[in-house]
Amino acid sequence: TTTTTTTTTTTTTTTTTIPEDLHTVFGVPWWDNWPADGATATYLIPNYDTTQEEVTAQVDYVVERQGGTFDRLTVGTPEGGNNAQVVYFNRPQPWVLEIVGAESYSAQQGGGPALVAVFEEPVRADFNAGIDLEVQTSGTLTLNFEGGGSDTFDINFRYSWVAIDEMLTVPAGEFDGVLHVHSFTGGDFLGTMEFENDFWISEEGFFLKWIGAPGFDVMELVEGWG
Repeated sequence: TTTTTTTTTTTTTTTTTIPEDLHTVFGVPWWDNWPADGATATYLIPNYDTTQEEVTAQVDYVVERQGGTFDRLTVGTPEGGNNAQVVYFNRPQPWVLEIVGAESYSAQQGGGPALVAVFEEPVRADFNAGIDLEVQTSGTLTLNFEGGGSDTFDINFRYSWVAIDEMLTVPAGEFDGVLHVHSFTGGDFLGTMEFENDFWISEEGFFLKWIGAPGFDVMELVEGWG
């Protein structure tokens, strides 16, 4: 008697799902990289003298401002007599920011914000561009001053990636795999001059450092978002 045994082999296929919002070069997802609604962190900023202070930053999504709905980053306590900055923006799609406006508060001035900046149309910054590729954008900005009066002028931005996977040390610690972006701000109000800005972000620490930050000049992460 002959017995035939049949062996069945089962092959398991593993499916890897790649997030649709994953940056093609930086390798970081867009939506998951943002802190949760209402999350806070601590940053170190300089005062106008030789001292420094730690301030709390907070992100809030879907807030109302002047008849519109936007996202908001608040750094410091936005009241007269404090150094604080509030930035309003949109996130219409992965790795694209639209800057709507900002409010600056000063420790030297009481009352409301010392300066309110409003763009006629949100200024779009597309960070899907590759490294060393400079992107240019422009807009019309109105500045409203605390004591009354305002000024409107055209403003221009140029920005590019400086490096990916850069190492950066801030008070919160050492971070690897950091995206470094460099930008220039100019316009008819500056003539041939331009303001320079640098900022660093990472998947591990989100927003790590900003040189040229409005109102502060420098911001550095002390305690991470949570």
